[in-house]
Amino acid sequence: MGKKVYVGLTASQIKWIALLFMTIDHLYMLCAATQMLLRIVPILRLLGRIAAPLFLFLITESAWHTRSKIRFLVRLYLAGVGTGIFTIVTNMLFGHIMIYTPGNIFFTLFYTVTYIYLFEYMLIAIRMYDWKLILKSIIIAGITLLPQVLFYLIDRWNFPGIERDTVVFWRELITTIFPPILHVEYSILFIIMGVGIYFCKNIRQKCFVFILFCGVSFIGALSGGDLYPVNEFMISGQYWMILALPFMYSYNGDRGNQRKLFFYIYYPVHRYLFALTGGLLQGV
Repeated sequence: MGKKVYVGLTASQIKWIALLFMTIDHLYMLCAATQMLLRIVPILRLLGRIAAPLFLFLITESAWHTRSKIRFLVRLYLAGVGTGIFTIVTNMLFGHIMIYTPGNIFFTLFYTVTYIYLFEYMLIAIRMYDWKLILKSIIIAGITLLPQVLFYLIDRWNFPGIERDTVVFWRELITTIFPPILHVEYSILFIIMGVGIYFCKNIRQKCFVFILFCGVSFIGALSGGDLYPVNEFMISGQYWMILALPFMYSYNGDRGNQRKLFFYIYYPVHRYLFALTGGLLQGV
């Protein structure tokens, strides 16, 4: 018999599509440096809204199919820490040219998968009437909130006699190691959307949940978008992530050929190179 042919897009193909739109989105850092290209920035940002929900969708699929849940969580966490450390180090080395403090979507994905597994364990515990497992799940959920408490404490502390650059450095380092959940990229609503997508039984239900959250984003934008701590999900134009729907719906369930290490490295490096080049162009 011949090899089975899948209709639609594999996870690998969707990931490359997401990477393309992510790169298009980050091109605004170059275009903003020149007046002639500045007018195309809104188009780039609109198309860039496609990337994040596709990565989120794929991470929920990976959470379902992974062989080791703990290893998967550790890999996402380390990718987030690595991205944060990369930003800190490059700012230390090239801070005289540009200070760059981007978001870190790896922590958004890390918390998404963390709560997916927590809810799974909670549901299993409830079905089994296992109160110890229920209590364990609640304690772990509480632990995930501790970095946010730590962030508030650090944000309110005064550091007399210490230079501002030193304070900023330690604040960035601590929040890189202990990422606060209310300050992840795209907000906690993005995490909730990912959890909702994961627990849907089929692609139509997953797309329906995604459409609902696009609607929430649109309504939030109409209200002005100033809704802490979900501001980033409600900003004007974020609802154009609905453009990711056709790619999501085309998923055929096949993983395809994976290039995990490349994506982990490409994410922080290309953003910094774009920002650095844009900063240099603005200085010319």
